[in-house]
Amino acid sequence: KNARDASEGERLAVARSLLETLMNRSPEASMVNTSEVAAKAAVLVKPWDAALAEEFVFASLWLCEHESTILPFNLTSSLAGELAHYDRDLARALVEPCFENWSWLFGSRDASVIFIRNMPLAAAVSIDPAWAAELTSELFHDHLTSHPSRQYETAFGLVERCGELAKP
Repeated sequence: KNARDASEGERLAVARSLLETLMNRSPEASMVNTSEVAAKAAVLVKPWDAALAEEFVFASLWLCEHESTILPFNLTSSLAGELAHYDRDLARALVEPCFENWSWLFGSRDASVIFIRNMPLAAAVSIDPAWAAELTSELFHDHLTSHPSRQYETAFGLVERCGELAKP
């Protein structure tokens, strides 16, 4: 018997085991983004058991901790991007505060990777591409008018994200 032959009950038992493991993680598991794993699991489990999928969503929020990334919103944005497939309103509520003040995007860590891999805008693309386009227009008009290279880097990163989402 293989995974395709597993009954719904067997799949749910494995999913519950994963949830328990995530919630009881050890400090040694710090290299694993447990909140993102929980968010991905919510999407996968939803067709089998909506209540268990909600438990994974709440676990993803509970496990979401500040980590030392280049930008302060990377982890939250990654989580929002994953949750967009589950609940767009929840995902938008998580990432929307990133766009109230763009100051996090500028400063001593001004690097191409920050603009190409703009995680909050990538999450916005996953949530609502039209909203992401509005935010990008605002960013370009209000903050990047005199920085065409940053505009190109940002636009390329968003097109790249759209390409990732378009893959089957």
